[in-house]
Amino acid sequence: MNALGNDQNLGRLQAAYEETSIVLYVWDAYRFCRANDLPIPPWVLRYFDQTAEKLSTLADNKVRRFPHQARQIGIALGLSGGRGRSRLSPG
Repeated sequence: MNALGNDQNLGRLQAAYEETSIVLYVWDAYRFCRANDLPIPPWVLRYFDQTAEKLSTLADNKVRRFPHQARQIGIALGLSGGRGRSRLSPG
């Protein structure tokens, strides 16, 4: 894929993420960049930085009860929209 195609694909993924908040678009952009030896875009790094901060806070708080821990990790990763709603897909 040429540079223009790379930019278009990453732009499409960024727009989809910003419109829907579905974090799989971020992960897909990361995978695409790694597979094509491209630099990771700032918007992907921002997601990872924010997620790392949330996960570090959980570790600092020593969340120990598994059901609570699993839910909190899902929220930190952006995989839960709260109240049982998933950010994996629209709905």
